[in-house]
Amino acid sequence: MERRTYIYISLITFVIVFFVALFYFILSGKPSASPQKISELEECKVLEYNGENALNFVIFGTKSQAEKYSEYMLNVKPYDEFKENFNFFYIEPGQYDASQGCKIYKGIAILCNERDLIKKAGSCPNDYIIVLQEKSASIRSSAFNQILSINSVHPLTVLIHELGHGIAKFAEEYVDDSIKIPRESRNCAADCAEFDGIEEGCFLGCSDDEHYRSVENGVMRTLSPPEKVMYGTFNENFMREKLNSEIDSLFSKITGSISRITGRATDFGISCEDEHYFLGEYEYDSEAGLTLTDSEFVQGCYGSGSMFPGEFAYNLLDEEGEIIFSKSFDIEFHTVGPGEEVNGLIQIEHEYDEFETFILKAPVTADIPTWEIVDPQGRYIQTSLIGTGGRACKI
Repeated sequence: MERRTYIYISLITFVIVFFVALFYFILSGKPSASPQKISELEECKVLEYNGENALNFVIFGTKSQAEKYSEYMLNVKPYDEFKENFNFFYIEPGQYDASQGCKIYKGIAILCNERDLIKKAGSCPNDYIIVLQEKSASIRSSAFNQILSINSVHPLTVLIHELGHGIAKFAEEYVDDSIKIPRESRNCAADCAEFDGIEEGCFLGCSDDEHYRSVENGVMRTLSPPEKVMYGTFNENFMREKLNSEIDSLFSKITGSISRITGRATDFGISCEDEHYFLGEYEYDSEAGLTLTDSEFVQGCYGSGSMFPGEFAYNLLDEEGEIIFSKSFDIEFHTVGPGEEVNGLIQIEHEYDEFETFILKAPVTADIPTWEIVDPQGRYIQTSLIGTGGRACKI
């Protein structure tokens, strides 16, 4: 009897130990419900910070390069009037090699618009992205929407030239038969009266032989403008208007309330780890229309720099499908910027192409459920921004 009791007790003990061990094994082997995500962002180093409601420039370059270019910019009119309205950040080559995100476009110009570089720029607030690369003097700099690709062997004035394209959408003021004047450019006029009487003069020849420029030799025509002359009075005033407009919009960005997406300031710098945006890669064919080929929900700061006006539309829609924010844009690469100079004037051979693929970003906020891209024929793709991903609906 005692032997049987002992066997029963041993069996019960074994069963209890077995299930306790099994339960512990299951718990210890189960992955965490919210594993820590490894950030792909780089360290965003602060050069100059004036608060959330400022235009953000992120520079891919060394600290000394970032200091040199930003200080030069802030001593040129009209940028010198906006020192308290600009933030400057930089990402060093040792952290991320920006050449990975650049290419030499058709052997003639630096073009830094690769997906990986755009995502790395999200490590910092990034309304405008400045990428510094050292190439031979014959390789030109370029501006495409919010990205300025700068050949650092050119004079510092090249940054002012490319900012003229990137912010004010200025056309080239030198003459070349192959140059197109971008839509809504104000510095090349069909009639001198368009300069409103505030120009240095009226000079025939601005991109082509039929338009006029307001300054004889400004930075949009030569990288060696006369002392104290950069854009010229008319262009300078227009750039001032564009900067004021962009800065004013920071207080009502997209939805009418301060919903600025800039990153979180800390005692040690700027962090974009808590921010996210939607990135879409599109293909366009004049016959087939638009296709969303790839998309992802990306960690990082959304940059809201201006784009070249064009025949495409970028719309953000509310819950009723009404447009709450809209801007036009172009997919044509038509500013390949300055290269070498001959007799003091920029000499280049332009080539124009529509990119078959292009990348766009959209903010992710509770106020904006839908993103819409419309092609010149009125065909559109709507993407849901609700949740952690996007859902494309091609019409």
